Amino acid sequence: MPNISEGIDDINRQMEEYVESMRSEFLWYAARKYQGYVGMDVTYVVTRNDESLLSIRFDATLNAGGSGQYCRTFTLDKRTGSVLKLGNLFRDGSDYVGVISGDVLRQMTEQVNAGIADYFIPGGIWSPDECFTKIDTDQEFYLDGDNHLVIVFEEYAVAPGKEGMPEFTVGDDLLAGMLRSTSLVR
Repeated sequence: MPNISEGIDDINRQMEEYVESMRSEFLWYAARKYQGYVGMDVTYVVTRNDESLLSIRFDATLNAGGSGQYCRTFTLDKRTGSVLKLGNLFRDGSDYVGVISGDVLRQMTEQVNAGIADYFIPGGIWSPDECFTKIDTDQEFYLDGDNHLVIVFEEYAVAPGKEGMPEFTVGDDLLAGMLRSTSLVR
């Protein structure tokens, strides 16, 4: 029988650590860099909460002359009591990084070609070392209310700051054969 209380304690600890890291970031800017002219907002939204999963997204905006945005996501598998990382959703040996990265790059390219967004992708003005090539194995993600996998990037990670924190919903058909459990993502 899964120990859900251990999972709840773990996810609460991780969320508290994240909020504390944002508090420390705020205090560093307030005390050293901008002599108190700093503001920070940390908000969260529950993106999924059902019998299987609890998925929460935290967003932080630090305002100090300009602004910076940060994101952290947390997902609890209620059936096992485990806090999930992206790789936990997929079968061992699956190329989830390659498949998801390909879909994200496809979406980026479509948006750039349509003139609705700018991303650091090959073929543009960005040098090859600046271009998006693949997601991290522990990339931030959440599962939305429709049980879709959403990949999230922090500001400046894959795009100019004007794009904020880009996110991409990954096509369910691409993930079907790689998932550990089809009930987590559909």
